[in-house]
Amino acid sequence: MRYSEELIKAVKYLYEKGFKSTEIAKRLDTSPFTVRNVISILNKKPKMKEFVWINQAKTIKIILRVPENIYRALERLDEDGYLSNYFQIKSVARFIKLTGLGEYEYHEIEQQAKATEHKKQV
Repeated sequence: MRYSEELIKAVKYLYEKGFKSTEIAKRLDTSPFTVRNVISILNKKPKMKEFVWINQAKTIKIILRVPENIYRALERLDEDGYLSNYFQIKSVARFIKLTGLGEYEYHEIEQQAKATEHKKQV
């Protein structure tokens, strides 16, 4: 069953404000079952997996946190060589962030290694 986007936003807003589902149903003039269904849909979050990409020189590491289905697609793209360079993976990471599908982290490995060496010397 599909619910209108307006209903979902209204239920989400009122639910986050602390209203009970029966109160939300009365305010929105809908069935309490509909409100409970919308709340259960809002509470379901996709399982997130981490896709880690490291360039060949081992100086850059990008971590993508994405839903499981996108993780599998990224694995296939990587196996087929479509994520072989930095610019390809960076554009995928930006796309994932802009569309709200997940998030990413960028790390320069070389700087981290130098920082740990400096700490050891001091």
